[in-house]
Amino acid sequence: MKIPAEILYMGAGFALIALSASAGAMAIGDKITLENTGDYDYRGSEYALGIRSNNPGNIERKDHTNWLGQVESTGRYIVFSDIRYGIRAMARVLDSYAKRGVDTVSEIISTWAPEADDNNTTAYIYSVSARSGLTPLASISRENYPALIEAMIYHENGAQPLDMATINEGITLA
Repeated sequence: MKIPAEILYMGAGFALIALSASAGAMAIGDKITLENTGDYDYRGSEYALGIRSNNPGNIERKDHTNWLGQVESTGRYIVFSDIRYGIRAMARVLDSYAKRGVDTVSEIISTWAPEADDNNTTAYIYSVSARSGLTPLASISRENYPALIEAMIYHENGAQPLDMATINEGITLA
């Protein structure tokens, strides 16, 4: 089935699309990909591996998962073509946690970075709570994702060079 649509605005890697009776048609399921203009590609930068690989959540490669925007892996971790795809992946993982009832800062971080994987999960929980303003037992919804993801990026990489508009664009892609 084709749905009439037109691109209203094409920005730095994203498009604002409106349904329209007068425009060309798009099929349900058509994918719109980001055109990487270099504005959001941190490969080769001086930042930590997660930022350099456009994977600020340090999402590990799994043989059965092929993420949108995934271009390669660094062995253990995925490399994305654009930092917003890495943020999108973080939001998708958080969505999957929510579906399983993992919805507090403490539960999310304990699942994301478990002690069994040699993480200091308690320090991670308190770091994210302090930076995001969300208490460890706060129930998280999608409206909390920007603050949560920003704090997780900082903890994962020791720096957080992204503006909130970029983080929000990545979340919107999820």
